[in-house]
Parts: sequence; structure tokens; C-alpha cells
Amino acid sequence: MFEQVAINLPQNICDIFRKALITGCWENGTPLTMFHRRTCEEALLYKEAIGSAICH
Repeated sequence: MFEQVAINLPQNICDIFRKALITGCWENGTPLTMFHRRTCEEALLYKEAIGSAICH
């Protein structure tokens, strides 16, 4: 289930995840927890690695 959701994430959500990973906080200033960081990283991994392989 997580993999399917991650593969289908809209690009703007991926951009928000990337920005949060770089800055260490969400757009509203709330710090990322370790759980948030791991979840964002995993979602981006699926989206970029597995999602692009499915599309090609």
C-alpha cells in the first residue's frame, strides 16, 4: 500500500518532501522528526527509482 501511494505522489508533494529534507523542517516551521525524515526519504525512493522504472 505505501509503495503504491509513494509511486503516485504528485510532483508538488515530492518537492515539499525534498525541501523539508534539505531544511529539516516543514513549510510551516515545524521540525521534521526522524520518522518524518525516514518516511519522506522512503517515499521519494519509491517515486524516483521504482516509479520511473514502471513508466519506462
